[in-house]
Amino acid sequence: MKILIIGLGSIGKRHVRIMEQVCNATFLYFPSSTIVNATQFIQQHSIKVLANLADCLKEKPDAAIIANATPGHIPIAELLVEHQIPFLIEKPVSNSSYGLKKLCEQIKKKRLPVLVGFQLRHHPTYKLLVNQLRCGTIGKPLSLYGYVGQYLPDWRPDSDYRHTVSASKFLGGGVLTDLCHEIDIAMDLLGPVDSVFANLCRISDLEINTEDTANLTVVYKNNCHANIHLNYLDREYTWYTRIVGTKGTLLWDYAKGFLQLNLAGQNQPKLFVDPTGLTRDSIFEAQAKHWLDVIAGKEAPLVSFDQGCEVTKLILAARQSSTTSAVTHI
Repeated sequence: MKILIIGLGSIGKRHVRIMEQVCNATFLYFPSSTIVNATQFIQQHSIKVLANLADCLKEKPDAAIIANATPGHIPIAELLVEHQIPFLIEKPVSNSSYGLKKLCEQIKKKRLPVLVGFQLRHHPTYKLLVNQLRCGTIGKPLSLYGYVGQYLPDWRPDSDYRHTVSASKFLGGGVLTDLCHEIDIAMDLLGPVDSVFANLCRISDLEINTEDTANLTVVYKNNCHANIHLNYLDREYTWYTRIVGTKGTLLWDYAKGFLQLNLAGQNQPKLFVDPTGLTRDSIFEAQAKHWLDVIAGKEAPLVSFDQGCEVTKLILAARQSSTTSAVTHI
């Protein structure tokens, strides 16, 4: 399988490694950023480098992975749709609403296999959480609290955080976009959004020009409520989602690797732990296998381009709300 890889930052490199393992893929690439130095990686993985995107498209790749900086996603996606090349696009799909509606229509019209890279949807314990919720184990869901925090300089020990996408507003960074997995999770669990009230700010001395803290209060169309807190500041890596229902509570602690079920009238909570040997690569591998099945027409995408666009709409609404200090309706 010949895959065009757009972007060879940390996430692009991970996609290459995983796809080589899953389907013995070969890769095409063109240098699109002066920030990324991937010469050694390119040599190690025998990636074919071409001068530009047009030359890559002439090679007729079987599929593509869009893993460059967020502002560059949609122009690439438009060309891939034009050439009817299936693609996996990293989250968030864009930092702007420009062109999204038309692109959604074209993808549907051409029935092009597209998957958005919210890889946590493929986590086995998250899938168990979804199953417990859908089965009505905790009754009707009422509210959700999501917390994600990690000290930005600790994210990538081999890189200077000041020179990463996370630190740059121009490149689409900021905690709201970086950690939008939790926004997607809440939307997957609670459904379409009605409104958001948000506060985005930089309260630390980190050398970045993006927000390091985001607080969102989200109301969903089914009247469920969510409070989502995201930050670049927590020295202890913390990530959990707590859902309160009419009959009990579900707590998924992604960082610590367990799902806890508390039901009314039961003295002891029920605990489900992550499978032995589960790693971050394991989740990406599950996503890669799913994507291959999507391309083959065996499965519908777990996260469609439409769904990815809904997350982007909420991100943009949150930014508007923070600027105006008012509730923004979706």
